[in-house]
Amino acid sequence: MTIRCKETPLNKEDKMAKERSRERASELRKRAEIILAEDPQAIRTMVPADIQKLIYELNVHQIELEMQNEELRRVQLELQEARDKYLNLYDFAPSGYFTLDHNSQIVDVNLAGSELLGSEKHRLIGAQFTSSILPDSQDAFYFHYREVLKTGIKSNCELKMLKADGTPFHAQLISMAMPEKDGNINQCRTAVIDVTERKTAQDTLKESEAHYRELAESISDVFFALDEDLRYTYWNKASEKLTGIPAKDALGKHLHDIFTDSERTRSMEDVYKEVLRLKHPQHFLNEYRLDGKDFSFEIDANPSKSGLSVFVKDITERKRIEKRWWDSMSNFYTVVNNNADGIIVTNREGIVQFINPAAELLFGRKSDDFKGKQFGFPITSADTTEIDIIRKPGDTVVAEMRTVETVWYDKFAHLISLHDITERRQAQQAQERLRQQLQAEVAELEAFSYGIAHDLRSPLVSIEGFSRLLRDDMLNHDAEKVQEDIRLLESGVRKMQGFLNSTLEYSRAGHLVKRTKNVSFSKIVNEAITEFNGQISSIGATVSLADKFPRVYADRTRIIQVLTNLIQNSIKYRDKTVPLKIEIGYRLSEGEVVFFVRDNGLGIDASEAEKVFALFYRGTADGEGSGIGLAIVKKIIEAHEGRIWVQQGQSGKGTTMCFTLPQKSGTNKGDNNEKD
Repeated sequence: MTIRCKETPLNKEDKMAKERSRERASELRKRAEIILAEDPQAIRTMVPADIQKLIYELNVHQIELEMQNEELRRVQLELQEARDKYLNLYDFAPSGYFTLDHNSQIVDVNLAGSELLGSEKHRLIGAQFTSSILPDSQDAFYFHYREVLKTGIKSNCELKMLKADGTPFHAQLISMAMPEKDGNINQCRTAVIDVTERKTAQDTLKESEAHYRELAESISDVFFALDEDLRYTYWNKASEKLTGIPAKDALGKHLHDIFTDSERTRSMEDVYKEVLRLKHPQHFLNEYRLDGKDFSFEIDANPSKSGLSVFVKDITERKRIEKRWWDSMSNFYTVVNNNADGIIVTNREGIVQFINPAAELLFGRKSDDFKGKQFGFPITSADTTEIDIIRKPGDTVVAEMRTVETVWYDKFAHLISLHDITERRQAQQAQERLRQQLQAEVAELEAFSYGIAHDLRSPLVSIEGFSRLLRDDMLNHDAEKVQEDIRLLESGVRKMQGFLNSTLEYSRAGHLVKRTKNVSFSKIVNEAITEFNGQISSIGATVSLADKFPRVYADRTRIIQVLTNLIQNSIKYRDKTVPLKIEIGYRLSEGEVVFFVRDNGLGIDASEAEKVFALFYRGTADGEGSGIGLAIVKKIIEAHEGRIWVQQGQSGKGTTMCFTLPQKSGTNKGDNNEKD
């Protein structure tokens, strides 16, 4: 298969050049033959030596000619290659190139030019270039082209052109004259560049700049632009209004031409230079004096392509308002921080935003412990409530809390006031305790009066009866019966005397507790048991004690009295069918020491466990005893701020009497830390 290449204009030109070379060689030969024919006798008359010399010269000349011819061919090839390169550069250049004659007719065009106009090259050659120019750009091209042909100086212009399909586009023309050897200019080479995108971008930019200027003029804040030398390139109306300087007088002026040289101006200049150097925006505040007035400005300096864009906001009035606000807040903080009541501010969710020193003191904590944390108590805007603030175990403060809704830094908030009413609560509690104590004492006095009246009636009736018998026996002169009557009368008086003594002892039991001391409970126990050694031995009883007792704060004499009474009851109410066992010891229970006296006697029924400490209570049917002993014991223990109770309240299984005493100072009877 034979592949035929399409003959291009370049191939045609090469053939034409070779043809012209052959024609010139043929012409030279003909001229040489004519010259030789004019004098044919010159060679015939030459001697052989001259002929040999001539032949030699001819040979040398032939060689020279061949060498020159070779050099000519080499130069011709180089010229051809350069021409080919030129043609390639011309034809395949990215920009459209047109060669035009003096009538603007297209003589030649490259591939980019034909593609730009959307037409084939052979259709364009010979056509008028102006046929591809829109009517409104014809005059511009005419003056442009005439100027190039006239002056020979390269020139450019922009105009609107038309593609073969009717599509318009913006083009930039760069034209250069092509002088002939005689210096005449008959042709011109024009480069055509499609600048539609650039033109569109420029139009968009112009619209953007117009919009930007309109926007800059419409904003109420001061706006101006500076070049890299800090000369003003834009000055909006707000700038004119603030400074009183028209834009025409500001543009082109330096920063120092507008603002007087001062420390603040130099400071502003340093910031502007820093923005230019770092290409990073800066926000800063500056104060300045204009027309005798002090102004505060908030300035944003932003780098731009040509220098700086600066926005200036007049915040003078805002600063005045802020100052008044801060003065108000300062007064508020002064009042709140010096307030005796605790003040706490929380947000809507109850998170603490502020706490004053009085509130810190109430809670026993610093403000940093509260910030960002929940208040911890229900917040209501209802009536006043009371809250118990536990600062630490055993240290509770009572506060009266009031809550109102307010605004804190432009947000909804709760303002909580706390008034310390601990002393008032303690006074109320003390008053309540006194009331209850008074009620108890009144009830006790009533019971005491009733008991005295009841228990005194029996011996008085007996004395009255024995007195009548004594009178009758004396009238009958019965000496023996008189003596018996007198004995019975004395026995009744003694019983009455014993009852009165017990009653007096009970009434004085709580008040006779002396100053407490840090004493050894072991010694108190031993001293109490000593009083019963003989009786314990005689009934065959045994007493066991704890190995070691703790020390207590107590009135030694009164605690001995307590133990004596309890031991005496164990002996008195023993089960006579088994040997009596008495155990005196202690145990730790819920952080306190509980002392106990335990026996294996008759015991106390559960229903009687609370009654045994009542005044004039007798636990036996025979009514033996005054019924005051355990009441006195209870009164002594309570005077020591202790408690007493019956642990085992089931009859027939023995009795355990438990009581507590303080191990540290603090009773209301006064303290004495001396050890016995």
